[in-house]
Amino acid sequence: MKTTKTNTNKLTATQRTAKTVKTLSAKNERTAHENVLLANALYKTEVKTLGFVYSTLKREFYNEEKSALSEAVREIVGKDFPTRTAFKREYKAQSFHVWGGLQTLKRLNPSNQRAERVKRQNKATAKKMNGPITTKAKAKVKTAKA
Repeated sequence: MKTTKTNTNKLTATQRTAKTVKTLSAKNERTAHENVLLANALYKTEVKTLGFVYSTLKREFYNEEKSALSEAVREIVGKDFPTRTAFKREYKAQSFHVWGGLQTLKRLNPSNQRAERVKRQNKATAKKMNGPITTKAKAKVKTAKA
C-alpha cells in the first residue's frame, strides 16, 4: 500500500493572499489574468485594515444621497463623526470589518453612552431597593392573588 505525505503546513487565507501579492508583484510582465489576481489580492488586504473600515463608514456618513445604509450610519453616529484616533482607540474587534466599525461608532455616540449609563444605574438602583426577584417569589405572589 502506498502512503501519501500529508501537508501539515497549511496556509491561512491571509497568508495565501500575502503570498499571491508577493509572487505577482515580483513578476516584471503579467498577463491580464494575473493582473486581476493581483488587484483582487491587494483589495482583500486593503479591506482588512482599520483605515478602510473608517473611510468606508465616514463616506457613508457624509454621503448626500438618501440611501438606507447612509441613513442607518447617521442614526448610529449621531451628530458628529468621530476622529480617526478616537475610532482607533475605541475599536475592540480582533479583525477589521465594517460590523466592528459600526459597533465602535455606536459606543462612541454620546447619547448611546448616556443611555447605557442610565440603564446600568437603574438596574443597580432596582437591585438595591427590591433585591433580586427569584422565580419562587414570583410563584408565591401569583398564588397569593388567586
